[in-house]
Amino acid sequence: MISTHNETFPCQLFWRQGKWFAVINENRDLVTEYKVLVGVARCFIKEVLLALRLSESVMKRKIQVNYIKAKRRKYCKKRETFIAEHKFKSACELPFTDEELADAVEYNRIISMQFNGELKFPIFQFDGQNHVYPALQFHLPQLLNSDRNEYEVCFWLYEEHAVTLKRLRPDAKLLRNITLDEVLEIAVKAKELTVMCTARPIDIAVAGNKETFTAFVEDRLTPDHRIIPEPEIPKNFWESFFDEQKM
Repeated sequence: MISTHNETFPCQLFWRQGKWFAVINENRDLVTEYKVLVGVARCFIKEVLLALRLSESVMKRKIQVNYIKAKRRKYCKKRETFIAEHKFKSACELPFTDEELADAVEYNRIISMQFNGELKFPIFQFDGQNHVYPALQFHLPQLLNSDRNEYEVCFWLYEEHAVTLKRLRPDAKLLRNITLDEVLEIAVKAKELTVMCTARPIDIAVAGNKETFTAFVEDRLTPDHRIIPEPEIPKNFWESFFDEQKM
């Protein structure tokens, strides 16, 4: 028996794909928590429904835990690979006094890692005089003070990224009273004048390109608030462009 909307009626119950269905004559309907089961089986079926809801919650929690564990395993593997592929220097191998090195570590002006209680420094960050590359050192406080640790910063430095360096934004006035074809022509031209850079950030820092490295750092830390500069174009660029299209 099922009671719903103040009506009680006999039915047959069927278990299909983890759910109870009530069959009345030739109509089948899902048994929900809003329907009250009446009769000998009500306690058993209610317990089954409750157990199912509980098992679904446990399953979701298990999936979340497994996802976190998988991410942790992936991170640990990347860290082990990074350590195996790079060389490190100890404090005594660097041309800094103890005070200078302590300040650099404290204020995140150098990448350091702990191995068996001893600070080590990956050598990729140093130039021929064992000084941190200026472009990298300038932005290390931002990178290391973000929500990423020193290993994740190193992963980012060695991964290839595509960053927009310059992007042309056509004046909104250009889009007034023009045809769709002209709008598409403007979009194509703007894309041609867009400047992209695909590279590993560490290679840019080593090359000493501070402006480009700054763009990569901003794209990583504040991509939604980054102001992308526009390429330099002549004052009457768009007027000349439309004149050429009409010829």
